Amino acid sequence: MSNNSRPQGDVDETVLRSTEEFYGSNGVPDAVVKPMQEQPTRRIAAPVAAASPLQQPERRPSGAHRTRKARLRLSHVDPWSMMKTSFVFSVAFGIATVVLVLLTWGVLATSGVFDMINQMVSSVLLSPGDDQQFRIQDFFGLSKVVGLTILLSVLNVVILTALSTLLAFLYNTSARLIGGLDVTLAED
Repeated sequence: MSNNSRPQGDVDETVLRSTEEFYGSNGVPDAVVKPMQEQPTRRIAAPVAAASPLQQPERRPSGAHRTRKARLRLSHVDPWSMMKTSFVFSVAFGIATVVLVLLTWGVLATSGVFDMINQMVSSVLLSPGDDQQFRIQDFFGLSKVVGLTILLSVLNVVILTALSTLLAFLYNTSARLIGGLDVTLAED
């Protein structure tokens, strides 16, 4: 492995070896470097298990493609990119919530649910001689419901953005202590 082809820094040697097995020694897939030549398949030694006489080893045709795998470790999450990403997702979630509330309100208003609630509450609470009518829309009007939804969506944006940024810092701290998450990538 040449030192000038890799960036200097605190790179784990197993990640470099896995990446080199996956991409080849030049840092690009072997098929891109040598498109006209046939690439020999690399054999990785596997532990030999005692096979019973009933089990037959899996046989592949001689020209079958073998899936290459690379094991990588997620050792750092950039808090700034985590903050930007979570902000965008939480804003999108807030907009979707407001649209969902508006659609739900429209469906309930056109289907007559509010009128049925008004009649039911009037029959239970009001006496027969009262001229006053009960309207649930006076207590839970569209403007009040949408205003509350927008307020909760803004609070959700602030809280989710702050929490995800804090979680990125916590993950980076724990990754320094225990090494981070191991991820296995496979080429189809």
